[in-house]
Amino acid sequence: MLSAVYSYQIKKVLFIRLSSNIFHKNPHLRNIRPPFELAYSMCVLEKEGFNTKLIDCWIHNLSIEELVENINEYEPNMIVVSCTTDCCNLCTEFMREVKRNREVIVVTVGQHASSEPETFLYKDSPIDLCIVGENDAVLLNLVERLNSGRGLSGMKGVLSIDGGNSDVNIVEDLESLPIINHKYFTQDNGYISYYPVRLSEKVKWGHILTSRGCPYECIFCSPVMRDSYGKKVRLRSVNSVIAEIKDLISDGVNIITFCDDNFTTVRSHVESICKEIIKQDLDIKWIAHTRADNLDINLMKLMKKAGCLLLRIGVESASERIIKILKKTEYPEDWFRNIKEIFEQANAINLPTNALFIIGSPSETKEDLNKSIRMIRQLKTDIVMVHYFTPYPGSEYYQKNKNKIRLEDKEGMYHYVMSMNFSSIDPKELKKMLRKLYCQYYLRFSFLIKHFRNYLGFYMFNPHIFKMILIMFFRMLSPRKVF
Repeated sequence: MLSAVYSYQIKKVLFIRLSSNIFHKNPHLRNIRPPFELAYSMCVLEKEGFNTKLIDCWIHNLSIEELVENINEYEPNMIVVSCTTDCCNLCTEFMREVKRNREVIVVTVGQHASSEPETFLYKDSPIDLCIVGENDAVLLNLVERLNSGRGLSGMKGVLSIDGGNSDVNIVEDLESLPIINHKYFTQDNGYISYYPVRLSEKVKWGHILTSRGCPYECIFCSPVMRDSYGKKVRLRSVNSVIAEIKDLISDGVNIITFCDDNFTTVRSHVESICKEIIKQDLDIKWIAHTRADNLDINLMKLMKKAGCLLLRIGVESASERIIKILKKTEYPEDWFRNIKEIFEQANAINLPTNALFIIGSPSETKEDLNKSIRMIRQLKTDIVMVHYFTPYPGSEYYQKNKNKIRLEDKEGMYHYVMSMNFSSIDPKELKKMLRKLYCQYYLRFSFLIKHFRNYLGFYMFNPHIFKMILIMFFRMLSPRKVF
């Protein structure tokens, strides 16, 4: 019973971000950004005098035996595990091994714990608790309650085998959170983005989250697969963001990834950050993810002046039928006009772009996909990235179709690997069309000339990134890989 587990004081908390790489090596290159869902909680606990440690399996490809050895050395009183659906079985197996010889409280957080906590909470499960939503909203309170012997009664979003309140936790006031301790999350520690940028110097990456929440209705996107939860948009103050940028600059960082779900959801927020960067003459470059319908020429000019080197823009498809199915926008009839206009404007002011597409969407046909292939050629973007339609738990499509999704498909759930196919195209043909798309785009002589004219200086100063991009590209072209 839980009461037996909570018979001592919690002083040391171990945070773990699990990865399915423990079971099978993922062939796709993954940009490694900090586990924000753990990072803020670590800082909150450290501020109150608790001892914390992080093991990030996205970086350290440890076996279960090695993980158990690390736990035995650290001797935590509580383990907080963040895992996605593709490694939820790994989480259970791993924690069962841990508990063979150690009495420790195990709390799961993140995407799967929030979407399907019942898969962790059952008789004889090694998992004690699941936190639903943003764990940094409640974890300190949870630890203090357990240490005082008050129990869990009435705690929002904390579930055990005995039940609990399943309401979702969110941090209403982001200013209540400290700036994360970036000493854990440096490029030297493995946190890096592999995007080429127009910067002829050695890069040192940093990562910042300036907002949480996304108000859009896309059926494939799960609110708990992102770095925040839910539709309600919450913003950090400009002063807080600028202070964090300055901290990173003082540590030698010269380029930042803004990791927001959509950096431009609130225009005034972006404008204020950009204007303050310009006003204070901060020597920093950055990249961000956005939507075309949140952009215009004036905003892009301001962003570029403030140091933007790359905008990642979700296009998804060139088929109006598919855009409607995906619920990408309330105005699908305007979507493609807006997409073409924004990419043309970005090219006119020499602001690099990364166009993001989805293939394998529900009922997608070859005709639909060929429209996307033609559009990719027309956009003249610096980078094209294509992933498979993957409805993560918590997304609208998953919730409506979860009984049709096999367990083995869930265990391979990653949007750059085809674990499932909801389109009308044969899976082998879909993979073949993807390889053809990449070849036709990236191997054009005109593209190669332009690309190396813009990025040769970057590759010369950052050969490790060039090497990884090359390896990734040839993997994508190999029919033996699982893309």
